[in-house]
Amino acid sequence: MRYVTMRQFIKRTVKTILVGYVIKFIRNKLSGKSSHPTDNKHN
Repeated sequence: MRYVTMRQFIKRTVKTILVGYVIKFIRNKLSGKSSHPTDNKHN
């Protein structure tokens, strides 16, 4: 196993957090657009 420096570890952690936020944001946008009309129809 290679020795992972703290900087590399922090970079990787920040990247995964950012990716998670982006995926959440995109999912909310997509689900918001597609679910609002169906919610109104059901209600």
